[in-house]
Amino acid sequence: DAEGDKSFYIQELLRRWEECTSKEKGIKFPINAEHIHRFSPKLYTHMVNFPTEVIPIFDRELWNVSMRELQAEPEDLGVCQVQVHGLLEKDSKVMRSMNPGDIEKLMS
Repeated sequence: DAEGDKSFYIQELLRRWEECTSKEKGIKFPINAEHIHRFSPKLYTHMVNFPTEVIPIFDRELWNVSMRELQAEPEDLGVCQVQVHGLLEKDSKVMRSMNPGDIEKLMS
C-alpha cells in the first residue's frame, strides 16, 4: 500500500514506530476519545465505564496491528500503550465534583 492509502491512525502508528529509537521499549500512542465515540458510541461508553478492561485490549490490538504493519517478529517490538485524550464534555469532571463511584471510570 502507498502511505496515502492508509488510515489516519495507521499512518500515526507507523510514524510513532519510525520515530522510536528503541523498538524493544515500545511506544505510547495517543487516541482521541471523540474519534472512538464517532466510530462506536457503545465502545466509547465501555471505554469510559470499564477502562481497566478496555484499554489493555486496545494496547494488545495496537501491538497486533503494529506486528502486521511492520512485518516484525514478536521479540522485536515492545509494548504499545494507548493514551486516551479528548473525552466528551459529559465525561469531563472537576476533581472536586467526582464521586467515589467515579474511581474506576476514565475521566479527564
